[in-house]
Amino acid sequence: MAIVFGTSGDDTLFGTPESDTIFAGEGNNIIDAFSAGKDTIFAGAGDDQIFVFSGGDTIFAGEGSNLIIAVGRSEGITTIYTGAGDDEFLTGFDTDSIIFAGEGNNSADLGVGNNTFFAGAGNDAIRLRGGTNLIYAGEGANTIEIEAGDNVIYTGSGNDFIDSGEGNNTLFLGGGEDVITLASGSGFNTINNFIVGQTKLQLTEGLTFADLTIAQANNATQISFGTDLLASLTSIQAGSLTSDSFIA
Repeated sequence: MAIVFGTSGDDTLFGTPESDTIFAGEGNNIIDAFSAGKDTIFAGAGDDQIFVFSGGDTIFAGEGSNLIIAVGRSEGITTIYTGAGDDEFLTGFDTDSIIFAGEGNNSADLGVGNNTFFAGAGNDAIRLRGGTNLIYAGEGANTIEIEAGDNVIYTGSGNDFIDSGEGNNTLFLGGGEDVITLASGSGFNTINNFIVGQTKLQLTEGLTFADLTIAQANNATQISFGTDLLASLTSIQAGSLTSDSFIA
């Protein structure tokens, strides 16, 4: 185990194969803990680049536009806290993470793993590549791209765009003018807090409103293309949906 100290300037700091504690002061730092070990990293204000590998790391990044890359085998949950700024996060295959992003226009590319992401206020771009993900999108006009996985997503009060992809998704909308894509053969969406006249469903891959079957199922409206169930809108009456709720 090593304890590594930086200066108030722009430092390049390296971890060891052990579980290290790294204190990087203010400045635009590069912190390379890209080796085995569960590291704890404290980075002050500045535009930092932080690299961790093994899993189980804890990162406290101060204000600034930080780049944080956590990849490699999963030996625990990597926990990341950032201050205000436009941060970029990248997690790898089989990396489990909990990320608390500060205010700013953040970008997160989350690999196949079990990820929890708290987005602060700002216009965030979030990509989910698979796994089991829990996303809290803060206020702002957020873009969430889902490639695969079983995802639960809470949106804020802004106007969000959700490309639902091939995931099996449960969405809790926060009241903005949200747009959610639907496509045949691309997973299933359970949509809560859908607002008729405000929320829009964008049909992709050649789907049209005439192709759809809209039916009541208990206290939800189910939208299907043939035998392919695309979405279920909770607490919505089927008769209230018209072509105005769709974008072709």
